[in-house]
Amino acid sequence: MLKIFLFCLLFSIKSFAQNLPNELNKPFGEWLVSCKQNLMTAKNECFIGSPFKNEQGRGAIVFTKYYLAVAHNDLNLTRGVNFKVDRQKEVSSYMNTGLNVFFKNSDRQTLITQMSKGRELSIIIKGITEIDKSLEGFAEAYKFYIKQIEG
Repeated sequence: MLKIFLFCLLFSIKSFAQNLPNELNKPFGEWLVSCKQNLMTAKNECFIGSPFKNEQGRGAIVFTKYYLAVAHNDLNLTRGVNFKVDRQKEVSSYMNTGLNVFFKNSDRQTLITQMSKGRELSIIIKGITEIDKSLEGFAEAYKFYIKQIEG
């Protein structure tokens, strides 16, 4: 009886392990593309992310299919965040929760285009600080991201 139980348990664990989503994490400079396979659709769900830090703490930028968000561990983002690529016109966040901010989808698309061609991203946390971040690797990360979500 114990052997049958162990066999069933082993078979269940093996079956469960095979159904876990495949995960892929690939760095491009300071940018990371992270994907997991959706078992229902067999497509990848991915994001592009990058950490940033300065003397006031750490934060992160996250792009997904649906949004662009910025979060900071130590600063209140209630006033909002602006992005400026290579000193072009600033793009402002539209939803500021204090912990993180979100950008409109149209602004997300504009920023993706600018960042893919740009060299430096200025993250302006209104009234508090400005952080410059390299865009090295972003264009390659975005191409890889698109390939993963469409494939």
